[in-house]
Amino acid sequence: MFSEDEPVSTRTEYNRDFLLGMILLLVIIMLTCCLLMYLLYNQLNQPRSIPQPEMPALALPTAVAPSVFPLHFPVILSGPEPVPVTEKNWKVTNISYQGYELGGQRYDLVTFTRIDGQETAQGYCIDPGLDVPDIGIEYMLNAEGIFVPLVQPVDHPLQRFEKLR
Repeated sequence: MFSEDEPVSTRTEYNRDFLLGMILLLVIIMLTCCLLMYLLYNQLNQPRSIPQPEMPALALPTAVAPSVFPLHFPVILSGPEPVPVTEKNWKVTNISYQGYELGGQRYDLVTFTRIDGQETAQGYCIDPGLDVPDIGIEYMLNAEGIFVPLVQPVDHPLQRFEKLR
């Protein structure tokens, strides 16, 4: 079975070294998998940024030869977009934290003042998880009766408010 040239102890050392090497390799693989799962879990739990509206694109035909891939060029607007007549600009003049109750829930209540006049209105928060605006931040009242910030920061979006009737 065993030859006299090969001692039995050397053979068991090779088997033991091989077994320890395989165990070490498996431990490294398991640690790597755990680390990757942890990183993926953290990536999925981060708040998502608000997607920016896509820039309109213009497809131009090619004059030389028909192409399989159409060319799309962005349309660059030459000035600020006109504000529709139904929308009015307002600014925040007072904030009452948890100052409005609706259906047993407490919401932030904000007083708005028209920029071009002395008319005031109040609105309650419809986005409780977002940041509360500072005094003086400008909002726009849309046709649905919702105050929307004129400038929405990407990293810290501001709350929107529904106008009280």
